[in-house]
Amino acid sequence: YRDGLMIALLIHRPWRRGNFASLSIGTTFVMLDGTAVLAIAPANSKTKRRIESEFPDDLYAPLCRYLKIYRPILMTQSVNAQRNTGPKSIEALWVSRDGTKLHEESIKGAIERRTRHAFGKHIPQHWFRDAVVTSLIQDAPASARLASGVLGHSDVRITEKHYNQAQIIHSVRRHADVIAAYLHTDGAA
Repeated sequence: YRDGLMIALLIHRPWRRGNFASLSIGTTFVMLDGTAVLAIAPANSKTKRRIESEFPDDLYAPLCRYLKIYRPILMTQSVNAQRNTGPKSIEALWVSRDGTKLHEESIKGAIERRTRHAFGKHIPQHWFRDAVVTSLIQDAPASARLASGVLGHSDVRITEKHYNQAQIIHSVRRHADVIAAYLHTDGAA
């Protein structure tokens, strides 16, 4: 359940690995009036700018279920619980099977394992960031500049330089269409 929620959240909020792993209840992850807010201080972001966004509305009910049912189950597996001292209290949003903070590499592994199982090939966490730009450029080219804000880039040129696969995909498809049209004309060799 936790892994599915992480993947669903990355589809909506494709944060960098470190920021995603650092989400902590009460500081970088806060529940407010029927919603949740994700926020990273400038000192902890790559661009040294504050990153803030609301938790996606369509994931709020699954988030509440995770917090109410699944996270507490994971927390009871902590080393302290096994020693009959009660579960250890940690603030990390993402908790491992042993009730400790789920670190970047473990999140990466979980995402790759679950996507490999679902699709036959793993999807690296960073590809969620690529997908945002590709989707915006393909679906709404006039809105493509929004991707910089979604990804937390300080400059649109960073987005254009590193994430413009959509233009390549579009060009390859157009080229294939031209070749197919040429081959299907009466004068084709």
